[in-house]
Amino acid sequence: MNNQYTFGISLKPDSLFPEAIPTRAFAELLIEYDNIIRSLPNSKTDESKKESTIAPYEISSVRRGSLHCEFSTESQEVKTGWRNFTKALKNKDFSSLNEETKESLRAILKKHKFHRIISEYWQFNDNANKENLAVVTQSTSIDAISTSTPLKYQEETTLYGELIRIGGDKSASANIRFLDGKTLTCSVKSTKLATSIAPLLYQLIGVRGIATWSQDDSSLLQFQINELTEYWETPITEVMDELRENVGHHFRDVSDIEAYVAELRGRDNN
Repeated sequence: MNNQYTFGISLKPDSLFPEAIPTRAFAELLIEYDNIIRSLPNSKTDESKKESTIAPYEISSVRRGSLHCEFSTESQEVKTGWRNFTKALKNKDFSSLNEETKESLRAILKKHKFHRIISEYWQFNDNANKENLAVVTQSTSIDAISTSTPLKYQEETTLYGELIRIGGDKSASANIRFLDGKTLTCSVKSTKLATSIAPLLYQLIGVRGIATWSQDDSSLLQFQINELTEYWETPITEVMDELRENVGHHFRDVSDIEAYVAELRGRDNN
């Protein structure tokens, strides 16, 4: 049984004249391809795998004109790693690649842009047919990481906003329009907490919990409400009633409020 797996990279002839890329630049590309292939068994990010495994492979051919590189191996790890690597290229989601692979890929993409290269990444499948897996163009950027996996951080904080919905079928959640105008569906720690928040619908409230922020633009991605603060919006009539009840007796003997306030201001200025 032949376990040989053949894969490669082709710089497309219709997008590249042979004289457009210097021999030295092509040699540097081969070095970066070699670095990537050698790191394939450890492509997924794993802090416990700092050392790269030397991948068993050989260069089957390098043809002029099309600048076509063909590799072969019997390693199942390299085969799986190549497919995962090209999947990352195709989806433009590089979060599964380790830093060594990313650095080599950045160097390759710089040469693509400078020399105006378009390349195809391919394999011979189980039926011995050539199968294109991904295409890299001048506009491909490793830093354009998929928005499905944004870089983020968490912190405990207090946020304020208008409660515009409360409820949920399987789990409690609250829709809050925050002071910056952004509306977000927030998870609520418990149904008991959700019940205590519910009477404050359409009021400005303060909630404390765990916020998840984007490292790219500091936007709020998620928020889990763990408690309701003592702050919430109160109608002005209720505020005045409470003030009258708590401090009103201090002003019962004051006949001229305006003169009294003016006198207090004069004292403060002195």
